[in-house]
Amino acid sequence: TKARMKNASEQEEKVANIKHRVTLIKKFLQARKVYEDDPDETMKQCQVLLEETDLDSAVRIGDVYGLMIEHYARQENYPRAYQYMEEMRQRIPTVNMAYYVNMRTIEAVHRALDIPLGRGMGAEKNMRTESLDEDEGEEVEEDVAEDYDDQV
Repeated sequence: TKARMKNASEQEEKVANIKHRVTLIKKFLQARKVYEDDPDETMKQCQVLLEETDLDSAVRIGDVYGLMIEHYARQENYPRAYQYMEEMRQRIPTVNMAYYVNMRTIEAVHRALDIPLGRGMGAEKNMRTESLDEDEGEEVEEDVAEDYDDQV
């Protein structure tokens, strides 16, 4: 019976976890649903969602930020849109911003604030750096090979 009690409590915990995740998903869907009628309420609900510690288990954080960034850009509140872009980059360091936010919106925000577009675009920046490192590695190998050939 001890094993059954353990299984029962584990099951209850799993069910509670799933219910919580479903609740988070419903909150996000509700926030999106009321956007047309009450965008300010949507932004408030998004803020509340972002404060959830385990939001990522149910809703992608980037989707919540994307909704907020698009909203503030539509309102031409570019500083606020950029603030959320930066916050998103801090929470998801390898984020590909264009996956969650329309590229035209990203460009508009950067243009309006006179910020170079390459700044903080996320994963692409890291990939570019990695590919440069690989190229440098090849040059070093060539130099070593040449030095070795000269010595032989």
